[in-house]
Amino acid sequence: MIKSTLKYLILFTLIGWPVAHMALSKKGYINSWKFSGWGMYATTNTSMLKIKTIFLKEGISNLPNTQLPLNRRGDVLVLENDKYSDLPVIKLDKMEVSLLKNRSNYLRARYNNQKVYDYISLKKKILERSTGESFPLAILFSSDRRVDPKLRNSYQSTKIYLYNKGSVEFIGIFNSNNITEQNLRDLLNKQIKSPLLSSVDLNRP
Repeated sequence: MIKSTLKYLILFTLIGWPVAHMALSKKGYINSWKFSGWGMYATTNTSMLKIKTIFLKEGISNLPNTQLPLNRRGDVLVLENDKYSDLPVIKLDKMEVSLLKNRSNYLRARYNNQKVYDYISLKKKILERSTGESFPLAILFSSDRRVDPKLRNSYQSTKIYLYNKGSVEFIGIFNSNNITEQNLRDLLNKQIKSPLLSSVDLNRP
């Protein structure tokens, strides 16, 4: 009896966990490559996972009406209403380098609001110390290439989080095939102005 129960339990785990893992990955709760799931069928390479943060200076509540800098190297700032600025060169001590590395690794392993908060708040603290400016708003983008076996092509999937004056909200996941950049920018600006809006399904056309 015990052997039979154990056999079915193992079988259920082998079949059920990958399905649950795919669902959790799709919702953005965990990294598709972690926790013994079927990540190899969901994304192409962990090294292609990109994390970018846009910090908005105090007094600015809109993203510039230009192309989102998702392919731009490093984090970016919004110091003026109409353009993005590169992050200044910031000298870090050994402890800050270690903390940033650890929090980045934690974030890549499993996404949740607390890990996003820890990651952004550390960067925000270092940025404000270096520039003397205040950045109460930030948007984090985590993008990776995924494979669609039905269409036999790859696409970019991006999770988005909003940091607003000490709180973090998961906005949603968008597929580059299903939403225009203008619509995404309008949606993000709406979320910035109304941070209590519920998360949305950005994969819908």
